[in-house]
Amino acid sequence: MVTDGYIRRSCKKISILLAFSFFVTISGYSQNIFLSDSPGLLTYGQFSQVQQFDGASVGLNYSLNGKTAFGISYGSNSLNNRNYQSVSVLANVLIKKQSEGDILNFEVMPSFERKYHNPTNQNLSLFALGTGISRDFSQRSDINLIPRASFSYLMSPSVGLTNYFSAGLDMGLGYDISSNLKLIVNPGLNVRMDTGSYNGTFTGGFLVH
Repeated sequence: MVTDGYIRRSCKKISILLAFSFFVTISGYSQNIFLSDSPGLLTYGQFSQVQQFDGASVGLNYSLNGKTAFGISYGSNSLNNRNYQSVSVLANVLIKKQSEGDILNFEVMPSFERKYHNPTNQNLSLFALGTGISRDFSQRSDINLIPRASFSYLMSPSVGLTNYFSAGLDMGLGYDISSNLKLIVNPGLNVRMDTGSYNGTFTGGFLVH
């Protein structure tokens, strides 16, 4: 027999998992702001930690023209001695790009994530839509220093929990190793608006362009 206490505990665990899943999905995904109007391939790893669990993911993203990018990532997260896997599909569209006329970058970041735990068949579907505003403050052609503010909305119809907003700050650092290879690191912090809970992320990767 399923008790109310069991249901409440299960919903709480799922809520924490949803918040973490969302942060891992959208953080650090904006290689378009490191590119000119040319294609680029980004490979990266990401680590995130919040409250009693942490997780890592790896991803591969391709930018078609320096303005529109698509990607996929795989993550493994630990929560209460259980391991969850996730597969994410992401997109990033740069609506406005920094130039003499436009001093800021403005981007939109839709994503979908499927998270699952095989022994219990606990599956979650996650949809997120994010926006980001950033600017490159570097004075050298071989270095990027790009702070970004983001604002996002998470939807999870698979478990019927309340949708919510999140805000984030991160710092993109890019260094040209060669004429067509750039090292990117991206530490960040995200805050869930309705509860005030937060987490930190660190992303690192290589951009071939």
